[in-house]
Amino acid sequence: MSDIYGVHYIHNTLLEKLKDYIRAQYFGENNLLLDKSDELLNQDLLLSQNPYIESNTPYTTCEQGLELADLPKDIQKILTVLSKEGIGVFENPYTHQI
Repeated sequence: MSDIYGVHYIHNTLLEKLKDYIRAQYFGENNLLLDKSDELLNQDLLLSQNPYIESNTPYTTCEQGLELADLPKDIQKILTVLSKEGIGVFENPYTHQI
């Protein structure tokens, strides 16, 4: 069974979509150009590099970050309302966001 969420599967799928786009946009239905483009587009590392995963340490959240933030009260109030409405502002943001 193919791992559809694996890095290599996703990389290959995106690479094939890019090749299809290039063929459709630049070579149309010209079989001579399409055949030649296949030779070129299938060369290793021509359009992309091999994927790799870089791991980072997890960020630390700041409990009651909005309440404790050194912000003007009107800004703090607006951010708190946005947080309660679930509009992209979090009550406990990461410490680097405070």
